[in-house]
Formats: sequence, structure tokens, C-alpha cells
Amino acid sequence: MSFESVWAASPELAFLGIGSTALASGFQTIAQHYTSASHAAVIVSVEGAFVTFAAAIILGERVTPLAMLGAALILAAIFHLAFAGNPKHAAVPGALT
Repeated sequence: MSFESVWAASPELAFLGIGSTALASGFQTIAQHYTSASHAAVIVSVEGAFVTFAAAIILGERVTPLAMLGAALILAAIFHLAFAGNPKHAAVPGALT
């Protein structure tokens, strides 16, 4: 990789840095301000699984069996926490049950 090739790709790299990273992280931070900590944790936890499936569907990326296992474990943990029902937190309004 030469300096010239990096310089030629600088508009795309700037778009990735500003658009995909800075704006997306900024919007996510702002949105998390308006939700509970438990909901924000669920959203952040499933982000990797959803991005993996979206890349496979939209971009045609190959998903390895290990990546599928990881996504399944993440989703299984989220569903377990959401549907197991903790009696201690059942009376809390807005708690995941």
C-alpha cells in the first residue's frame, strides 16, 4: 500500500470516518439518553448480531459457522433475560420481563 493509493482513497476514508463512525455513534449516544439503561444494554448487545445478518443479506457477506454460533448465543442470552422474569424486578415499571 503506497501513500498515493491512500491519498486517492481519502474521500472514501473521510466518509467512513465522519459518516459511518462519528455520526452513527453520536446518534446512538443521543438516543440512549432517552431510554432506560436496560433497554440501551439490550440494543448495544444485539448490535453485533444484527450487523452480521445485515451484512450477509444486504452485501452478500459469508457468515462462518462460528459467527452464526456467536450471534445465536447473543440472541439466546437476550431472550433468556427478557423472558425469564426476575421476581425482584417484576414490579418495576418499564423493566424487561
